[in-house]
Amino acid sequence: MTIDWTQWAAEQEAALPDGFQLCGLELSQWEPPDVGVVASTLLADQPVGLAGTSSTVFQLVNVAADVGLQFQYDCGSQHEDRTYVYEATGGGIGVVDFDLDGWPDLYFTDGGGLPFDQGSCHPSVVYRNLAGTGYQVVTDSAGGQNGGYGQGVAIADLNQDGFPDVLVANLGRNAIFLNQGDGSFRRLQADAEEPHLINGSFWTSSIACADLSGDGLPELLEVNYIDDPKVLEIYCSGKEDHCSPRQFRPAADRVFTVRADGRIQPWQGMPGIESLPSLGFGVVVADFDQQAGNDVYLTNDGMPNHYWQSQVATDRADATNQQADYVLDEAASLSGNAVGSFGQAPGSMGLAAGDFDRDGNLDLHVTNYSNQPSDLYLQKTPSVFVHSATRWGLAQETFPMVGWGTQSIDVDRDGWLDLVILNGHLHDFQSANRPYRMWPQLYRGGPDGFRRELSQQSDGYWSQPALGRALVTLDWNRDGKTDLVAGDLEAPTALLENRSAGGRVLNLQLVGTDCERDAIGARVEIQIGQQKMVHWVTAGDGLLCSNQKQLSIGVGQAKQVDRVLVRWPTGNISESANVQTNAGYLVIESQDEWFEINRYEDALKSRSQGR
Repeated sequence: MTIDWTQWAAEQEAALPDGFQLCGLELSQWEPPDVGVVASTLLADQPVGLAGTSSTVFQLVNVAADVGLQFQYDCGSQHEDRTYVYEATGGGIGVVDFDLDGWPDLYFTDGGGLPFDQGSCHPSVVYRNLAGTGYQVVTDSAGGQNGGYGQGVAIADLNQDGFPDVLVANLGRNAIFLNQGDGSFRRLQADAEEPHLINGSFWTSSIACADLSGDGLPELLEVNYIDDPKVLEIYCSGKEDHCSPRQFRPAADRVFTVRADGRIQPWQGMPGIESLPSLGFGVVVADFDQQAGNDVYLTNDGMPNHYWQSQVATDRADATNQQADYVLDEAASLSGNAVGSFGQAPGSMGLAAGDFDRDGNLDLHVTNYSNQPSDLYLQKTPSVFVHSATRWGLAQETFPMVGWGTQSIDVDRDGWLDLVILNGHLHDFQSANRPYRMWPQLYRGGPDGFRRELSQQSDGYWSQPALGRALVTLDWNRDGKTDLVAGDLEAPTALLENRSAGGRVLNLQLVGTDCERDAIGARVEIQIGQQKMVHWVTAGDGLLCSNQKQLSIGVGQAKQVDRVLVRWPTGNISESANVQTNAGYLVIESQDEWFEINRYEDALKSRSQGR
């Protein structure tokens, strides 16, 4: 159960902004201390890792206009002098190969109307990937038009038929669109026996789908933000901040289970979740600690973050009245990932997961509000996290930013995860000398931590401050390099094509048979000589988004991987030796043969010479 101090801490934290304003202080106008110098003096230990990272210049170039991607989210603001808090979060982005042609398509939610008013907003937009030559709007033929005020997107095979479905988070009733297998979606209509799906009073920010109970079928986790009618009444002006999210009543998260007969019902396997209302934003689901089943990490805005740790359901199995192998307990305060480095509950939003220090444990990066540096939680032993943002070079430059979407990708494929962060203020207070648009940030990862990459400031996207929001990963042109789609509150969506030179890559697409088809929680271990890397299949993927269901693993200059071992959520193991790199493989649980589906040699050579 959650320790009482978290509620007390949230109340104390909520009073801070008003206190600083009453004292006439604006923290952004004061030069922060050089925490890197302080940390190097106080901390003698160094990040654990292997030497030999790349010095390749990063090149992530916005090609959206060139390939027909012209989407822009409409927040619906009708007033020049004021905005409402719900107009500041932006829309969701999902990567979904809805027609199973092997090319990643895109699903965008939209706003433009009134919250909690079904049908008043712009419909969602579906873009089909034209075999890597461009994108084309196919919303009319594909369907899946969400009429609510759109927020996040989850892509999951909800009914386990092999075709990816779309779940949309709204301000109001959420929507589920089932893939019919013919290139189109149909909306799942809730009936009178499922009032929990009809309830439209919540503001849901993100959604994640993964098997939490251990029955091989996915659960649905709603990450809810505000449950307060005042959100439609209180606004922000350009001179005064009237609408701090912490003055609204927070909403409780909800979790549902998919039964074998297809019915969706509330799940009791996360006891106490509905009594922990929080300003929820981001979510990642994975088997963080290699114990029991999948765990859940949730970011909360100005309240302690939540870490739901999976436990074997023994004596509590009857109490839940569910057929479940696992239940989850909230354990963030015990695990060290509830609050920031100084014990405060920052305004957490974006979330990225990966093994940043390459010690075989899954770590977390969390973006925060301004005057609060990013949080980097390195997992040292199962479910024991150490806050390492300062020591790893992230605190200084993230301190003044309002961070949103973030992703961990290996830009140059040297075997070390890099970080991308989108920034931009919540509301426009430029009249009070507070920055509004902010630069996106790109950090090169390595054994000595993260180093800010400034070489891209001459490129169009990276040289302009923006109002960045959701961020997803994909390989849009199937050249083996991880690309990004970046949402913005006022500018067209960017497609950041990765043209960076660098090492080789191994891409894996996992399909479960005994476990759920998306294989959320699977762990992939890579052995190259004496070096070892670990990657995870995750759900949620951060903030309002769903990444391409593919693991992209940089392997440096290795032409083959000595050993690849897949640990499936069921405990099954798939293994292959002497695997050739610069290739993509389909791995199916309980099948010995691995199927090569992509070969990147020619594509990598042509892309390195420019588009």
